[in-house]
Amino acid sequence: MQTKYLSKKRVVYFIVLLYFGSCVLTYGTITQSKKSISSANDPEYHGVWMQAGKISDTFVNSAHDGNPTLPYLRSPNTLRNPVTLPQNPLLNNKVAQSIGNKTLYVGGSGPNNYSDIPTAINAAQNGDTVFVYNDSSPYYQDFTLTITRSIKLIGENKETTVIDQSRESPIFTSPIIDIINTEGVTVSGFTLRNSGDFFADYGIEIESNHNTISGNIIMNNYMGIYINGYGSYNMISHNVIKSNINGGVFLYSSKNNIISNNTFSNNLGGLILDTDSNNNIVSDNTFENDGIWVADAHNNTFINNVINGKWLEYLEDKSDVVINNSYAGQVILVGCQNITIIDNVFSNTCTSIQLSNSANCLIKNNMIQSDTRPCVLLVKSNGNTLTTNTLSDSYIGIYLSQSSNNIITRNAITSCSADGVYLYSSSFNQVEENTLSDNKGLNLQYSDENTLSQNTLYHDGVGLYGYYEDITSNILSNNTVNGKPLLCLVGEADMIVGEAAGQIILMNCHNITVQNQDLSNTIIGLLLVNTDHSQIVNNTMTNDGGCAALFFLSTYNTFSLNSVVNNTRGVLLYFSDHSSISGNTVRSNPFDGIELWNSNNNTISTNTLEKNGGRKFVRNENLLGIFLYTSSYNTISHNNFLHNARDAFFNNCTRNNWNGNYWSRPRVLPKLILGETQKVIPLPIINLLNMRFNVDWHPAQKPYDI
Repeated sequence: MQTKYLSKKRVVYFIVLLYFGSCVLTYGTITQSKKSISSANDPEYHGVWMQAGKISDTFVNSAHDGNPTLPYLRSPNTLRNPVTLPQNPLLNNKVAQSIGNKTLYVGGSGPNNYSDIPTAINAAQNGDTVFVYNDSSPYYQDFTLTITRSIKLIGENKETTVIDQSRESPIFTSPIIDIINTEGVTVSGFTLRNSGDFFADYGIEIESNHNTISGNIIMNNYMGIYINGYGSYNMISHNVIKSNINGGVFLYSSKNNIISNNTFSNNLGGLILDTDSNNNIVSDNTFENDGIWVADAHNNTFINNVINGKWLEYLEDKSDVVINNSYAGQVILVGCQNITIIDNVFSNTCTSIQLSNSANCLIKNNMIQSDTRPCVLLVKSNGNTLTTNTLSDSYIGIYLSQSSNNIITRNAITSCSADGVYLYSSSFNQVEENTLSDNKGLNLQYSDENTLSQNTLYHDGVGLYGYYEDITSNILSNNTVNGKPLLCLVGEADMIVGEAAGQIILMNCHNITVQNQDLSNTIIGLLLVNTDHSQIVNNTMTNDGGCAALFFLSTYNTFSLNSVVNNTRGVLLYFSDHSSISGNTVRSNPFDGIELWNSNNNTISTNTLEKNGGRKFVRNENLLGIFLYTSSYNTISHNNFLHNARDAFFNNCTRNNWNGNYWSRPRVLPKLILGETQKVIPLPIINLLNMRFNVDWHPAQKPYDI
């Protein structure tokens, strides 16, 4: 519906923080001209695995062509006959010319043995071997072991020769071993552990060709092995790869590698092939409590891989096949038509069912639980039906990316840590008669012309975000949240919301009064988009999984006398000006109590902000009572700041007025409010140069009676 409040040609990029537990927004960069929010923790590469489950194309291979008579495997050791891998004609064929052929020893009692690994590596020449005894193990490394020559780095025993990076400074992120600017390196016989829990904390990073990583234990790293686009024709074999935070082996734009006879367990994903990682051979690997993820990669060969005691089931360019009776540990369809996946039980993998460029398939009556990524993933797949599946205790229930005209109906989705259903850049889908409970919502991003109807949501809600035109083109009807209607008003004016609602969404509205509502236990209690001169008064918003109230492109609104308690976030204003937030109780929201992003000329007064923040954000940053980002000419006055993890902070703001606030205790001197300019390099010394201060010149001596 076109209204007078927003031009039809005005395109707005709208990201709402709707599932904060799964896709945390950082204090990122906001581009004023584009009205956008971008994450500051984006990885240096743009692979889809790292986008918090936001996936593009997905392609995989496996061994057999969907033979429905394949017997159930009783254990991961019950394999079919081993295969002989085809010889890779380029593997280990182009290596640096050998200069030396000597062995350098680390540890032990021999004369001239080296006492540390880096010194021996630096002394080695092409063709040398660095042999590391276990008598000085564990070897604690503060920085990366960078290998730039064609050498063999051999440990005495993989169980007892340990390289540990747990003592590295937390402000640095780096791999334990980095192979770069050389070829023909071998690393074998080590336990590589504890590189860290942040991006680039890899066990091994490979940035070259024709290397061999074999016979190691790689564990407790952010990622076990990462091979980027500079690395191809590598061999990864006979390793134990376990308990790595974000993946066991990750290939990004890496081709013609052989990954064989490894044991993967308890990684977020065992093996990830991402973005043009093509023509790889993956054979005879065992996966326990993780699995295989392939995105935007093709012509890979998967042979004899076992997922939790069952075969990896792969079909490409097939039609009219039935997959049932639980003989598959994971199912992946590429370019398929009319495949039926029915009556299977999956658990403890990354994504149990993946469809890419597949159409007219039926996914029915499957039970999936404890997946670390989406239970069911559709990428560029149209006209499929997902019905009567039971999905639980996973990351995301159902995920559609660039997929249209699908039907998602009568599924039960419970206790997913992120979205119950997530549609990304997907159109004309029907999401109807599903039951969602205790997830982070039914969320649509950049998705238009979808119909959401007759869904029942408990401790859940609906999130709409993306471009303005996308948001308003979706149809919401007859949905309930916590036993009450989900009220979505579009283009309404001059009315009072009298009916009890479980969630309220106002778009393009004017002069709406929302009062005396209990908007608790949903994703976002109240969402205003391009709505003005409205009054939000005397409502209760508690235990909302995303935030209590969100204003986007909304001006001249009043938010007063509301109870905002124990939500993930409290009250958020994005590109919203000239509004008043007053007389509210904002308490125990583990992220920020009140946030302003690119929002100017607002008044925040006579609120009690108590015990907000406290949850750790990126690394060790505590969150806040009030946070302002690129927001100016706001007045923050006569509020009670009581025992927040950090009362207030600002970034890239000018001319905000702080006056007469109570800051947890009586103060004789003015109160300094710490802020900063935009973070460029997150190092403490540099951050000191970016620090700025505002001043509350007249802090209150006792708390106000609010």
